[in-house]
Amino acid sequence: MSELIKNALNIAVVKGVEDWAMMLMSEVSNSLEHFSNVSSLYLGFAKFKGITTGIFIVIAPRNFFSLVYKNVTGMGDGVLISEEEIEDCVKEFTNVLAGNFLTEAYGEETAFEIIHPEFLKKDVSFLKPLFRLKSLICYLGDDLPLAVAVGDDKVVKFL
Repeated sequence: MSELIKNALNIAVVKGVEDWAMMLMSEVSNSLEHFSNVSSLYLGFAKFKGITTGIFIVIAPRNFFSLVYKNVTGMGDGVLISEEEIEDCVKEFTNVLAGNFLTEAYGEETAFEIIHPEFLKKDVSFLKPLFRLKSLICYLGDDLPLAVAVGDDKVVKFL
């Protein structure tokens, strides 16, 4: 992954999540260990096209997206969040971070079309092949794991 792409991805994720979802983010080693206490994962991905094409992917456990949802909506801790609300949160989170990444990487004047984000629920074993991607970066947000990747259309085969 080029330094430009890595820096843009870091800025988009750290600044975007800290500002939008009010979670303290830190980049960590790309290790499956961060996901060791997780049984299932929620994945959002969005294809984009413009001066370049590709796919933007976010992967985290449900409790990560539950916290994002609660922070963004101002809901209290005791409120139950439906699967439909979590799915919408994953898609919106993906859309926001993809837009932030593209702006950081290519500038505000460059137009991209972000195709409507999609949602998948996967078993944690799904992560292993994704960790081979050179564009994957792992973070902890309020001690909860998040993996983010940018790739070309070949990455879709992993999904």
